[in-house]
Amino acid sequence: MISNTRTKDVIKVEQEYINLVANLQNKIQDWSKTLTIYSVHNRHGVIFRASPNYLGKIWRDWVVLIDWAEPLGKLPSKIYVFLDLRFLPDGNNVDHSGYKGIEPAIYAIVEYAKYDKEIHEDFASELFMPIRTHVGEIRQRRVTKLRLYLADVEAFVNPITVVPDIGGPPNAYFHCKSREKWKEDFINWLHRDYEPEHDTDDENSDGENEDSDDFDMI
Repeated sequence: MISNTRTKDVIKVEQEYINLVANLQNKIQDWSKTLTIYSVHNRHGVIFRASPNYLGKIWRDWVVLIDWAEPLGKLPSKIYVFLDLRFLPDGNNVDHSGYKGIEPAIYAIVEYAKYDKEIHEDFASELFMPIRTHVGEIRQRRVTKLRLYLADVEAFVNPITVVPDIGGPPNAYFHCKSREKWKEDFINWLHRDYEPEHDTDDENSDGENEDSDDFDMI
């Protein structure tokens, strides 16, 4: 396995990440003795970054809703690394990570998440949608086993913004609505039919002034 990173710093990555890449490398020996991993992918002018050490920290973009097709559909997914497997021949017999014969293409190793509709109903936010990553194991409030998959970058829909749910479970995040969507929602709010609320406080106040014996009218 070869990395194209320019830094000489020692980096640490998850064991599941290492296992997936190492197993795949063993299965492509007939076509390549080494497997190069990449941390950046430029797709139609949009840069996706997935690095364990970018600017001194872990940087893993979330891709929009990878289209996993039925029954999963479109799901938010965190990117761990990119693999260029375009050298593989058509109709190969590589059976790996859910693929029976890997199509020659550029792939990302990803961790996907699902929308938590029950939490969303309680949270009731128009800007954030609770999601939870699909993990293998959680112990003592830590994710101790990941579930990673190969995803063809052709399945990318668009990038999204995701932030951790501080104080929530270790696999809990919030998918933030894009700023473009904020604009759309604000315009829709402005165009809503205005229905004045029944102001009970004013009516009660007027009634109390009329019936009250505490004050003499001058």
